[in-house]
Amino acid sequence: QKFIILTSQRSGSTYLVSALASRLFGMGGALVDEPFLRDQLEAVGWEEEEMATMFASPDLAKSWPLVRQRVKEAFSEIERDFKRQFSRRAPDARMQAAGFKLMMNQISRPQFRELVAYCAEEGIKIIQLVRINGLEQVLSMETMARSGVYHVHSEDEAAGLRQARLQLTPQHLWFGYNNLNCNHAWFYNAMARAGSPLPRGAYKFLTYEELVSRGKAAVDEVLDFLGVDQALAEGADKVFGKKNEAKERVPLKINSRRCSQRVANWPAVAAQFEGSLALEHCHHGPGYWPNLTEAEVVATFKPLPPFEDCSRFLECPTMYCAGKRNWEDKLP
Repeated sequence: QKFIILTSQRSGSTYLVSALASRLFGMGGALVDEPFLRDQLEAVGWEEEEMATMFASPDLAKSWPLVRQRVKEAFSEIERDFKRQFSRRAPDARMQAAGFKLMMNQISRPQFRELVAYCAEEGIKIIQLVRINGLEQVLSMETMARSGVYHVHSEDEAAGLRQARLQLTPQHLWFGYNNLNCNHAWFYNAMARAGSPLPRGAYKFLTYEELVSRGKAAVDEVLDFLGVDQALAEGADKVFGKKNEAKERVPLKINSRRCSQRVANWPAVAAQFEGSLALEHCHHGPGYWPNLTEAEVVATFKPLPPFEDCSRFLECPTMYCAGKRNWEDKLP
């Protein structure tokens, strides 16, 4: 079963992909590295012109074939790696699931419509992973940007990052939060609303908060969604005599502090988000799981007042033009 995890930075995607890779070891695979990142594209021989066309061309007839090509390449990479590791050790081993993650800012909206139709035709399932507390998410993005550290795998690595207190621009966080919510809403509607070409059972909605709170049980449900027997996909230390190195790549949660403990000018940030659900959740601490239904979570995917809709937050979607976005233009 092929799958794609549609997500955004600092939403638990590396944890989910790594956990799936470790559980599927010997039964399939999941790419921890993002196949649509520049370094991954360069590694397989993509030229600058091809990347620019795929990410920035307004001509869908030119850009979509490149997206489709990269999707096929990613699945082929997983299959080749599986064969390399297990064809001699276990000639009868067969892949049961294979997938990778795709960030919302790595694909344009017209391209994504084509991708959803392509997934429907090819039987590829999509998991949308979102973080309910968008304020915590943008705080995590700021920590990542300033520290240069994306993930940690030991308590010693995490200790230093947990001491930092950031001085932040409240309006910048406000824009990032609104932009995330509007992107979540758009992509959700493209997959889960009436009229989507995805058949019933080909889409799963998952939140970071549920993943953190339920851990293995949440990953078990993803395996069920993919049609994999979770009892067999136990993530053993060795499979067919080969060490399960994927287990070492599952990252740890960096921050266990409340938002107010992580931001030096928290009163100013809190004032910017006054009355929002995100601020209320921040008071409960990181990873707080409000146990909302899918519909209740989706209802939060809207910009904060004074904006009534997402019309000012949907242009320039891909990372090639992200630098052109001026968040100050969006301020009330």
